[in-house]
Amino acid sequence: MTQWTDFQAKLSEYFHSGQQISFWWREDDVSYDCANLRIVLDVLSKYNVPVLCGAIPKLLTLDMILTLKQYTNVSVCQHGLFHQNNYTQGHKCEFDTNESLGQLLIGRDFLRTTFASQFINVYIPPWNNISKSFKDFLLANGYCAVSAWNYSPDRKRPYNFDVDLIDWSKSESFEDESFVIRQILQCFERNDFHIGIVNHHRTISKKGVKFIEKLLAEFSKYPNISWFLPF
Repeated sequence: MTQWTDFQAKLSEYFHSGQQISFWWREDDVSYDCANLRIVLDVLSKYNVPVLCGAIPKLLTLDMILTLKQYTNVSVCQHGLFHQNNYTQGHKCEFDTNESLGQLLIGRDFLRTTFASQFINVYIPPWNNISKSFKDFLLANGYCAVSAWNYSPDRKRPYNFDVDLIDWSKSESFEDESFVIRQILQCFERNDFHIGIVNHHRTISKKGVKFIEKLLAEFSKYPNISWFLPF
């Protein structure tokens, strides 16, 4: 059996056992209107998947704003301000000090005014890098959640993602469906059935889009699988 057929067998097993499974989708680096994003959003809309779009306030174009407003399944949150690296040492990071709050609030308020009911007061740190102290500071000053990556399965947070469509250690584009399937199966193995998936539309390939449709089509076969936003 191939890994895909093994995956199908596992989904069928959970269906027959009555195990409920929920997924949520995050789309990062939303700034200018591009064909890739519209293609991905169309696929997600086709399968009624709610999607959280991390928008970069200072790079967001009018065309992109109008595009996002066309999708009833799209919610928008804040993904940094310029999505630029402000640190020369360690991991890439845009903001990580309390003095940055004022700049971030300007970007947040722009998105809130622009998108109204589509806006969710969530912060996505660029490159998913943020210190615990700065995250706690943002939560204490108005943000309802900071969404990054579930670095530790033992300390899982429902608003952090678990599955990345791209293996950044090998490529900046989608290359291998087995990489994604393996991550989902790892969640199942630790009895984690609330799973966040992240995608970067600007680097997703045609092969990646085909896989997204294949994955969503498979999920749609099972009434025990649902989609939600954890906010």
